[in-house]
Amino acid sequence: MQESRAKQSFMFPRQEARPMMQKLKNSLVALRTDETGQGLVEYVLIVALVAFAATAGMTTLASSLNSAFTKVGSILGVYIK
Repeated sequence: MQESRAKQSFMFPRQEARPMMQKLKNSLVALRTDETGQGLVEYVLIVALVAFAATAGMTTLASSLNSAFTKVGSILGVYIK
């Protein structure tokens, strides 16, 4: 008898649980339609993209600067002896 009661409560939620499920559903619908933080998220994504691009660009720039200073150093080394 207890087993059949357990199956029934599992298959059909009790009346007390339905208002809570309705509140959860309403909260999820409200969260889906709420766009108040959307602008902030977009700015954060743009900043992250710029930071990534700057990091990638600085790596290339650093190797180019290193090569340029090496060339300048070798040219000056000839005249400074």
